[in-house]
Amino acid sequence: MSNITPQEALLMASDAANLGHACVNDLGSLFEAIIKIADASPNTGNHLTIEMAKIGQYLADDWANKINTEREEIEALRDPH
Repeated sequence: MSNITPQEALLMASDAANLGHACVNDLGSLFEAIIKIADASPNTGNHLTIEMAKIGQYLADDWANKINTEREEIEALRDPH
C-alpha cells in the first residue's frame, strides 16, 4: 500500500461511508417496494413476505443511521473548523 496522508485516508473513508449509506438506503427502498407490492396483492399468503420485508427495511434504516453517524464523524475530522 502506498503512503497516504491522514487527509487522504479521511477522504477515502468518507467516500466509502457515502457509498455504503447510498447502498443501504437503496436496500431499504427495495424492501419498501416489496412491502407495497405484497400488500397490494390479493394473495393472503403474503403475510410472511411482508413481515420479512419489514424486518429488512428496519435493519436497512438502522444501518443507514449508523453509517450516517460515522460519516458525520469522519466529516468532522476532515474539517475540524
